[in-house]
Amino acid sequence: MKFDNIRAFEDIDVESKIKNLLSDSRFFTVLSGYFFPKTSKILPNIAKKLIQRKFKKEFGLSSTIEEFQSALEPYVSSMVEKTTDGFSFSGIENLTDEPTLFISNHRDIALDAAFLNLVLFKRKLKTLRIAVGNNLLDGAYAELFMRLNKSFIVHRDLRGAKETYKKLFLLSSYINKSIKEDHENIWIAQREGRANDGNDFTDAAVLKMLYLSSRKKNLLETGSWK
Repeated sequence: MKFDNIRAFEDIDVESKIKNLLSDSRFFTVLSGYFFPKTSKILPNIAKKLIQRKFKKEFGLSSTIEEFQSALEPYVSSMVEKTTDGFSFSGIENLTDEPTLFISNHRDIALDAAFLNLVLFKRKLKTLRIAVGNNLLDGAYAELFMRLNKSFIVHRDLRGAKETYKKLFLLSSYINKSIKEDHENIWIAQREGRANDGNDFTDAAVLKMLYLSSRKKNLLETGSWK
């Protein structure tokens, strides 16, 4: 499949990818350090076993992306409650069941989309396929986990005009397929990196990329986007 190297995981992938996570020692080293910081320093193997059992109990029976995200939701809600003074939102009443493209500024590439996902999930609307740069992924457990949470990969390390065009065309095609054929919501940052001066302007290159595949394949009817 032409999108396999960049696409978000789908229901058919869930069981095998969770098994891969369960067998990844590094994944549980990181999790045990986060959830059991003291124990992981004194008794690292015990801490890893504890967090592995916890993960298997809560995520191991997931067979769909929705079930995986349902298991993840309490952790996201807890993070919001413990680390913020709360967050507000508006405009949710304007969303329908039609797929929506969200182009957003960002301060944290993971948490910005996570907040929006949380709002959508709690209101029983479709969650997002999230564009994430490959510079933030490791090709191992972090990538597995994020793609299980519907992230797809944006290549940042492009070299030469031919490779750049090829990968941007693939990305554009995947986004258009997600919206038009898969009926999935999409979240993408309006520019690469954060605006240090607070001026959050959309990079024209992002808009050109979105349109790139439709010029040849006519996959996109822009009037149906929100």
